[in-house]
Amino acid sequence: MNIDYKLDVNGEVCPIPAAETRRMLRKMDSGKTLEVIGDFDQAILNVINMAEKNGAEVIEKENRSDYFRVVVKKL
Repeated sequence: MNIDYKLDVNGEVCPIPAAETRRMLRKMDSGKTLEVIGDFDQAILNVINMAEKNGAEVIEKENRSDYFRVVVKKL
C-alpha cells in the first residue's frame, strides 16, 4: 500500500493525536492516504472517530499496548 502522508504523534496524549489528524486531513486531497502512529494507545478511538467525521475511511488499524497505527484514506 502506498502511504502519501505520515503523522507521528508519539509522546502526545488526547486530544492532540485526533486534532493533528484533523489538521492533516484538511490539507490532503481526496484519494490520498495518511498513516498515524503514536504511543498513547488510548488515542486510537479518537483518531478513528476524527478521521471518519472529516471525510476519511479507515483502511488499517493496529493497537498494541505500546503503540497504535491507523491508516486512513480521504474520500
